[in-house]
Amino acid sequence: MSQPLLVRHPAPYPTESLVGYALRLSEKNGYVSPWSLCQLAGMRQKELQTTGIRIDKLAAIANCLASEWNQIAFTSASNRKLVLLLGHRLTSTDFNITQPKLCSRCVDEKGFIEAHWHLELMVACPSHQCLATSLCPVCANRLRWFRPGLLECECGGSLLESETSIISQPEIALLDLIRRKTLGDPTVKENAASFPQNELTAMTLRSMLMVIRVMAKFRMIGDNWPRPTSKR
Repeated sequence: MSQPLLVRHPAPYPTESLVGYALRLSEKNGYVSPWSLCQLAGMRQKELQTTGIRIDKLAAIANCLASEWNQIAFTSASNRKLVLLLGHRLTSTDFNITQPKLCSRCVDEKGFIEAHWHLELMVACPSHQCLATSLCPVCANRLRWFRPGLLECECGGSLLESETSIISQPEIALLDLIRRKTLGDPTVKENAASFPQNELTAMTLRSMLMVIRVMAKFRMIGDNWPRPTSKR
């Protein structure tokens, strides 16, 4: 007996989140949750919440070749232990798939969730200069991947109703570097925050994230370091 196929199976965007794509497929086909997608593909529910998502299983029900999804895969076909994000090799500390976050305005404009939102350090949107949405604005529960749609919570609330908090210009500049590096976009010439962006973007994404963590650590130490008492 042949495997059932999805009625609608739009192609993934080159910079789309893999699990976000599964959610988009689920929504396009009228399912209330990607759980139905997992059942159709013969996947266990927890598989969609790990980096070991089998793209061959999802590709089979979408009537396409798994190779068409290699760009957005979280692992390498030759080495399942490698964690990848749009081809960038990462560590587990860089990557978070279990706690979704996004910029609702970006998703509304683009129609999909970009992959850079899986990075732990991406806590805000440099494009709209606001904090990321990780909680439903209606029920206040943490977002889950098993929800009806890209911008719809399990409770039925719209994520477009999220209140946005403005972030500082240095944060915008740094997060923009991370986003552009992840998505393969060119850097902008403006550098108001005076970051060493040429040096940072020359690194691998993994190295860039490590350097930024170190920079943040020393910044926190500097901000909280007690001032020396003056001597008389």
